[in-house]
Amino acid sequence: MLPGSYIVRIYRRGKDDPRIVVGVVEEVGVREKKGFHCIEELRLILDLPVGQPIRLPRSGGNCETSGKGNGLGTKSHRDGR
Repeated sequence: MLPGSYIVRIYRRGKDDPRIVVGVVEEVGVREKKGFHCIEELRLILDLPVGQPIRLPRSGGNCETSGKGNGLGTKSHRDGR
């Protein structure tokens, strides 16, 4: 399988914990943004087969530092949000 092309936007990083990284991933050619709030969630997103939608648990995926989501979630460009 060929690797996909991605745009990764990082909006915030944890000062005390380098594993806390909040941002979104866009797969080039796919009309969807995938939110993450730690390195482990980013890894899970990039590990998926190209074009497969991701559904992370509401508890914030596998991030051990926080039980909160980032509020970014998965968005479609079509809804204008």
